[in-house]
Amino acid sequence: MKISVRLTLPCFGVAAVAACFCAIVAAADVPFEIRSPQDAKPHEKRAAQELSAYLARRVAGSLTVAGRGGVTFHVGDTPFAREKGYVSTRMPDEQWLIRSYGKDVILNGGGTRGALYAVSHFLEDFCGVRWWSPHEEFVPPPAPLALPRLDASGRPAFRLRTLYTGMHEPNGGEVAMRVRLNDYRGPALGGGFRYGSPGSCHTFDKYLPAAKHLKEHPEWYSLSKDSNRRVGGQHAGQLCLTDPGCRTAMKARLKEFIEKDRADLKKRGVAPPLVYDISENDNWNYCHCTNCLAACERWNLSGLLLDFINDIASSVRDAYPDVIVNTFAYHGTEKPPKGGKRAADNVMVRLCNTQSNRAGGIFDPDNTIFRDNLEAWSKVAKRLSIWDYAITYTRELTGLPLPSEFYYADSFRECAVRGVFGFFWEHESPHKADMWELKYFLETKLMENPLLDSDELIYTFMREYYGAAGDKVLQYRRLLDVARRARKGFVSWFPALSSFSWVTEDDIAAGQTLLTDAERATNGEEPFQSRVRRVRVGLDRLVCLRARASGRADEPAVRAAAARLRAFWPGWMDRYPKKGRRSAEDELVAAIGLPPPQRFAGKRICDFPVQFINPGSGNEKSVRVVDDPESEAGRAIQVDADGSDHYNLPYTIGLYDQVARRAVVKRSFPKPLSEAGYAWYDIGEAQMPTNRAVIWLTGTWQTSLSTRDKKELYGRRFSIHVSAKFTGRKYCPGSDEPSRIWIDRVVLVEQ
Repeated sequence: MKISVRLTLPCFGVAAVAACFCAIVAAADVPFEIRSPQDAKPHEKRAAQELSAYLARRVAGSLTVAGRGGVTFHVGDTPFAREKGYVSTRMPDEQWLIRSYGKDVILNGGGTRGALYAVSHFLEDFCGVRWWSPHEEFVPPPAPLALPRLDASGRPAFRLRTLYTGMHEPNGGEVAMRVRLNDYRGPALGGGFRYGSPGSCHTFDKYLPAAKHLKEHPEWYSLSKDSNRRVGGQHAGQLCLTDPGCRTAMKARLKEFIEKDRADLKKRGVAPPLVYDISENDNWNYCHCTNCLAACERWNLSGLLLDFINDIASSVRDAYPDVIVNTFAYHGTEKPPKGGKRAADNVMVRLCNTQSNRAGGIFDPDNTIFRDNLEAWSKVAKRLSIWDYAITYTRELTGLPLPSEFYYADSFRECAVRGVFGFFWEHESPHKADMWELKYFLETKLMENPLLDSDELIYTFMREYYGAAGDKVLQYRRLLDVARRARKGFVSWFPALSSFSWVTEDDIAAGQTLLTDAERATNGEEPFQSRVRRVRVGLDRLVCLRARASGRADEPAVRAAAARLRAFWPGWMDRYPKKGRRSAEDELVAAIGLPPPQRFAGKRICDFPVQFINPGSGNEKSVRVVDDPESEAGRAIQVDADGSDHYNLPYTIGLYDQVARRAVVKRSFPKPLSEAGYAWYDIGEAQMPTNRAVIWLTGTWQTSLSTRDKKELYGRRFSIHVSAKFTGRKYCPGSDEPSRIWIDRVVLVEQ
């Protein structure tokens, strides 16, 4: 079915849908009727409400099925559905069915989500409704609707389908249900795949918190290779997987969580969770005690983990035969076990894909490690799920061009062949990640059915989401993919700017031409014009970031890209809830478009406004990023200095080599250079270390600029300049104001 997209409307909330349902059913001129069971369950009521609300927006005039009017929709376990043998309890869980008998249409399915999926498939496949994201949906303008004879059904290929966005949109659960994701969303939305307490990932420290037990039971925790002492905690250590006492304590804690969950949820009339996660903390500090090292030699680290998890899972197998214990194959445990070690039948392994090329697919030569891991784990784990990642995490680079969409289908199909149970697909930052809406569309579709034609899905999206500009946008994406493959581009989890060197200046010029043509094709029509401009953000950011690294910020093409970012980005951001976003990181996109400081006009500089600077560890209440009209950047890091001697004069700034553990250059200032506002502090000249280094900006060293992911700076010689001002009693004689340091920019001038 080909739909012409011409309207975007905000997604409905539950209350709005319910109100709409009551009004439509009561109206005399409605060309259809919706019936649900007399004793409808919450999900059946919601399915009927969804159908009623969307048809009210879609249908004007007649609605027919195979030429017959007076259509009646039977949603859920209605008498008509029962008569035809389509009852939720007799259908496989999550199977959905759409079937017409004359003017009667059954919309039902198995379990508590099948009927909801039948409704959303009907609206999407036959009515042209689209849920592009939790922020955008499309309903065709009201018009008569002539439907063919209906006979469609299906069931999601993977049992678990979760897409993590990192945001908590008010209507996110509703849209997730509509696109057939099934992590837990509440009874009215069909429930879903619920994890038990204490959490769904990185739970070692939640079972046995090091803060509570390390002092009394150090033997439960990992022996550090570096310090030769026991360490624990989410970011500092792991558990000692061979210690008998640790295993005994874990078994007791698992039983406590299961019993408490079942008691609590029984009171609320909610089904208990069936999956309990016991997985490693998010760090590399595995235990190096003699017993653990010997077990790793025998089974690999992953085999030792399975030995530990199998033992814990065996303690609940008889009392709770329906419970599955989930664990990770992550970082050091991604490599499959050896020595015949297997996961127990009541254990599920979640294989993480941390080493792949994010721009390629599972059959890319760079991604052999994950493909081999998948094949090997599928042979030793009855239940295998996948945790995969659709973006990169270097903060200023998230959202640069990454044409990975052409390979999603390969990955999902290979996982289906290997019998994968489900997916946790991590795809944060919808507001700035590259082509997020297209990739969300593909991810949700292919998680449900990996056999769909991905090229046709992409064509559909381009045609409907970008309108007349779709062809040019697709040409731009294919241009990037050809360039990446031709130059063997590799984009890791935490890339450097140089990781995008496969996009040449010629590619950028060709891409800009295509996107200019795409924007013209929209004729200024919204929402298409804004959507094309959003596509261009990634390319413009790449242009500006390269200019900052190479000192070419004054070139016309760079000035044009920066101007587009400044003009477009703030308005685009207004559509997203601020809760759940880190404002400093969001502002980073606009900051890339800031003009360079006038002081360094004509020089080759690498310019880092406040948005690139780490304000602190997050534990310092005295440090914050604030608006400051005196700053050229408009924002500054404000440090409250009265409470600490670290901020006393003389004020010292310097460059520290974290590998060599020495200060490369530093300079102290006995007093502020200016009491009237910002001044530039010349720190000196140095060659940037070819590995990790940090420019510290305050006496605590917390406020700093790291070069960890800025490989383009390594080995080059710069003079270092910091823009700062000092206010208040500690720095300005005669002042009664609070003492504060303000930092808004670091500039490296190439020598």
